[in-house]
Amino acid sequence: MNKLSSIEDNINHFRLRAHRKARAHYLFSKSLSNRHVWFGISIIFITTLIGSGVVLDISKSSSHFTPQLLGFLSLVAAILSSFQTFFGFESQSVKHKSTASQYNVLYRKMSLLHTKYLSGEYNNQLIMIEVESIQKDWAEIELKALDVPDRLYDKAKKEQVSDDEGV
Repeated sequence: MNKLSSIEDNINHFRLRAHRKARAHYLFSKSLSNRHVWFGISIIFITTLIGSGVVLDISKSSSHFTPQLLGFLSLVAAILSSFQTFFGFESQSVKHKSTASQYNVLYRKMSLLHTKYLSGEYNNQLIMIEVESIQKDWAEIELKALDVPDRLYDKAKKEQVSDDEGV
């Protein structure tokens, strides 16, 4: 772990971490929302097929294959619906989006603090008071935050490195 040599380096380090964490939570929120939509569309499609098949089967009940296929599709739809309910993709998505928003607030606070430090508006004592407040907020967010897969955190880090805006 490299040493942070100055207040400026320390503020900048945590500012970038807050941005990275916000981005990772946002990416996961988007992924979960997409899963929710995918499961929902699949369920709608399968149950529509089942309904159409039942109507078709009632009108001409000569095939023994149709009831078995409809039974299988009904089972698949029930399983997908159960997964969608059990995993709660949409509610998790909302929680991750909220966490991302909270990290973005920290990022903006640290960016402002960094600017005030560089301008000379804040002395070291004021900086430390602000940093302690930010650390308290950070700890509260961490306690409530859901986990993000490492691959999404790594993706957020790569995006940050290649960011033209210098975030």
